[in-house]
Amino acid sequence: MSSDHSKSHRFADASRQNELFDLLANRRRRCVIHALRTTEEAIDLGTVSELVAARENGGVVANVSHEERKSVYTSLQQHHLPKMDDWGVIQFDKERGIVAPTEAFTDARIHLEVLQGREFPWSLFYVGYGIVGVAIALALGVSAPLIAALPAPVWIGLYGVGLSLAAGYHYAKTSRLRFETIDRPPKT
Repeated sequence: MSSDHSKSHRFADASRQNELFDLLANRRRRCVIHALRTTEEAIDLGTVSELVAARENGGVVANVSHEERKSVYTSLQQHHLPKMDDWGVIQFDKERGIVAPTEAFTDARIHLEVLQGREFPWSLFYVGYGIVGVAIALALGVSAPLIAALPAPVWIGLYGVGLSLAAGYHYAKTSRLRFETIDRPPKT
């Protein structure tokens, strides 16, 4: 793995945007981001190679030939993953064959989602929803006039129902997107 991963969130700086666009310009690197996006955990190079090869060849892992997988594996191992590691988007342990997202991975993932126009950045929604919950709790704690008009259990219930509805919608939306994107490779 690269020894310097202090580059986290380096794409937040406007002068570094070109690096991010260079990263996202390559289809295989976009496929790697998509593969890691589904787990957001460290996965082995073989699994990443299968997922990328599947996206490039019709979307079904079972239909990927040994030659297709090997070609992707070699390309990722020798070129794309070391480059992504140098950029700080992933950590790539070449010796163990492990690929793991970094903090900067989230920046790249959100940019890719926005560029593809397919997915709302749900992580930001949940942060905002959490802030609203804290604000309601604080307002209840100080008996703010508008908030105190309803008892705390009602606010808790409303907040819980809202969160459940949002999470249900998010689950349905991402399940459908995963199904659609498995069947259809990302646009080049």
